[in-house]
Formats: sequence, C-alpha cells, structure tokens
Amino acid sequence: MSVGSQDSYYRSLTSGEVEALKRAASWEVQLAQVLGAVALIWGVIGYFAPVENPLVFGIIGLIPSLFGVFAGFAARQKMMTMSQAIANGRAVDFIGSTGTDVKNLRRIDFDGGHLTFARQRIPKALNDATRDGNTQLRVTFTEGGTETKTGTETMILAVNGSALPKPVLGTVEVTQ
Repeated sequence: MSVGSQDSYYRSLTSGEVEALKRAASWEVQLAQVLGAVALIWGVIGYFAPVENPLVFGIIGLIPSLFGVFAGFAARQKMMTMSQAIANGRAVDFIGSTGTDVKNLRRIDFDGGHLTFARQRIPKALNDATRDGNTQLRVTFTEGGTETKTGTETMILAVNGSALPKPVLGTVEVTQ
C-alpha cells in the first residue's frame, strides 16, 4: 500500500499504539477459549454420563463449538493483521475531506481513496466525525497487512488525533 496524497505522512508506531494493537483481538480470543472449554466439558459429560437422547445432546454441544470456531477465525484475522503491523512498525496519518454514504455505514470516502470496515460498523468516533459529510478528517492506520482484492487490510488506530479504545480492523484502498 502506498499513500500518494500530499496530505498524508508515515511515522513510527508509538508504544501506546503497539500496546493497543496487542489488545485488539482480546475479546475474540477470550470468547473462543470460553466456548472451546464449554464444548470440551459438554463432550466429556456426553462420553461419561448416560444421555437419554444422544442426537439432541450432540446438537446442543455442537452449537458452542461452531461459535467458538467462528470467534477463533475472527481472532486469527485480527492477530495476523496486528502482527504484520507491529513487525512493520509504521503508521500512516491520512488527512482528507470525507463524504459518507448514508446507506453504507461501512465505508468512508476520502478525496484520495476510501476506508472500509470488515464485519462491523464504523466506530463511533468515525461516525460522529463524518455525520455532516464533507468535513476534514484525520485517520491514523497501520501500514502493511494482507493485500486483498479490495485493498490492504489494516488496523484503524485513531480519528482526529483521538486514539480508539481498541484498534478496528479495516481495509484501506488509496487511489492516486
């Protein structure tokens, strides 16, 4: 990913940003661990205890297992992007005039490109900053990440100089 706008610049990640990146997938990891433990305990109960209806018992045990797998995949994606960002060690401050599409709350357009958000809505700080449309906005995101068909996966770190409580997984596509 190369940002060609004159209103953007590269800098090193701060220690606070690195710590925030390390916490980015903590919720998904904890959820996957808890659901995995529940599924394991359920399996042990089913193996050792007499079960009246094994089919129903198995289906009930399968549900937390599947949710645990999906939470694990979500955590894996964030962890990969976070690891690449920390290894690269650089962030990009991108400044531009925004325009938002009210029907699609997962995308913010800049004059020189756009940001989209993976599997979640725009963070409250970005939503508040872009509510009026055509406002100046400064977004800090990590450099590096997995290249996809739609752009480069990245972690959004800050909006208008205010750090997000937890970095948000997103995709950045910058057009020249």
